[in-house]
Amino acid sequence: MIEVLISWFVIFAASLLFGYCAILFIYKEEEKWLLSLDVCIMCGLMILNVYAEIFSLFYKVGIMACFILFILGLMLLIILCLKERSQLQRLYKTVVGNLSGISCILYILGGLCILVTLLWTVLAPQHYDTALYHAQAVRWIEEYGVVPGLGNLHNRFAYNSAFMPLQALFSLRWLFDQSLHTLNGFLSCFLLIYAIATNNLIKRKKLLLSDFFKLAMIVYICINRKYISSLSSDILAMLLVIYIFAKWSELLEKHVKSDLPYAFYCMMAMWAATVKLSTATGVLLAIYPIMLMIKRKEYKRIIVHLGVGGGIAIPWLIRNVIISGYLLYPYSKLDLFNVDWKMLPSVLDFDKMEIVVWGRNVKDVNLYQQYISEWIGGWYREQSWFEQVLIILGFTSAIFLLGMCIYKICQKKYADILLWLVALIGLGAWFFSAPLLRYGSAYLLLPMCIVLAQIVEKKAAIGRVICFLTLIPMLCIYCSQITYFCQVSVVKQEDYREYASKEFLLGETKLWIPQEGDQIGYNVFPSTPYENILGIIELRGENVCDGFRVKEESREMRINTYGDEW
Repeated sequence: MIEVLISWFVIFAASLLFGYCAILFIYKEEEKWLLSLDVCIMCGLMILNVYAEIFSLFYKVGIMACFILFILGLMLLIILCLKERSQLQRLYKTVVGNLSGISCILYILGGLCILVTLLWTVLAPQHYDTALYHAQAVRWIEEYGVVPGLGNLHNRFAYNSAFMPLQALFSLRWLFDQSLHTLNGFLSCFLLIYAIATNNLIKRKKLLLSDFFKLAMIVYICINRKYISSLSSDILAMLLVIYIFAKWSELLEKHVKSDLPYAFYCMMAMWAATVKLSTATGVLLAIYPIMLMIKRKEYKRIIVHLGVGGGIAIPWLIRNVIISGYLLYPYSKLDLFNVDWKMLPSVLDFDKMEIVVWGRNVKDVNLYQQYISEWIGGWYREQSWFEQVLIILGFTSAIFLLGMCIYKICQKKYADILLWLVALIGLGAWFFSAPLLRYGSAYLLLPMCIVLAQIVEKKAAIGRVICFLTLIPMLCIYCSQITYFCQVSVVKQEDYREYASKEFLLGETKLWIPQEGDQIGYNVFPSTPYENILGIIELRGENVCDGFRVKEESREMRINTYGDEW
């Protein structure tokens, strides 16, 4: 546990400093709407994520990346001390100010959140995909940064979530005798405390829409608590979606007319899209601040924010091209680059279809063309009872929300309309692409929050009762995990699980494949889960850092992600 707490402190300090300075120097005109502890932390994580991606393009993300980050942070502190000493005091007040005036019950709840999240973070990763490819993806970044054609070795490396370089930056493998996996734990702990401490339900004030989004954040963390110790990108992506909706709602509730705070959260939506492409619908929120800027003829601001958005996306897009040969994986039609490490188009096409059918619980690519009427019944029956209730409430709320949008159009409340429409578009995009609950449970919660907030506006007492009936069981479920207290190490975090493996030579280079199944973990490296893939690829040079490519004689083959012809 001590290792986890050290890791959390490093993440907190680095993200707070860089986020605070970014908001102070870039958004000085509207800093009063952005200069809070939670915004500084989330902004800092976004900046550090882009930094880790850029660093990975040139070198491995390890001790050198952390050392340079430390030097940059030290320089920022010196600047604040010498030139902006008053701002250093404001940084202190930004942290302490969020702690003043907090009631005893909030301190108790905050302590429980830290303890329980810590206990879940200490455990070995529970997510199946972490042993399948997450851990290996992070180790590739720790060892080599980015490797050309790495997707040829294992197609899932081409998913290239921006979360993996950020995880590599904070794995602190150079400091401890293992690679830590604490980032999801930090995010869950911090946002859980934020959602509780800033909620009007706890403060006994009038409930607003932002409070319901914060409640949704608590629900999401609780139902996905077993993935907190993993490297899954789903947690960050889904929490970012809910967080952006909550902060956007706060701006509307405070009647903020400036375009800058809205534009800031659009930058955060772009970051979410690099973490998980399925959240890209959130970028549509940019329509509102862009329209405001055009109306006020602030064209320079548009260019600046488009540049910032590009700065967030470009390092991720470059990594896409280097790893897979394509701008966006798994879309083979976006074939813009003639590089020798390019993955076979058939692999991308198969993977895209497999993602969809697995989301539908069909799990057979041959059934990809099924009509919705053919798969929706089986998909629904495969869910747990809780997930079935969530689906019913989510889609019922979406129907009501659609009618509410029409009503809002008549009132010309465009900021509200856009937020609601993006929630509906996100839900539709998730359901008609790959409706796996793990990929999009946040999109079911968003319409429920909006509809419930409208009900509470008319019947406040009913809404407060509903919130408590939701919040209390979630906290009880979460806190029940204290039973793990006697099972975990006081000092160390549980390492990645190990799996039986066997050697395979690719040329003169030793690789590893699992003896059974497709999970390989972190410690056996480099590896691939599919032996057939090794028969059609080769090294581009003498070492694995030179990358992988498909053999000349295999480039006309039509194969799937497992190396089999189809």
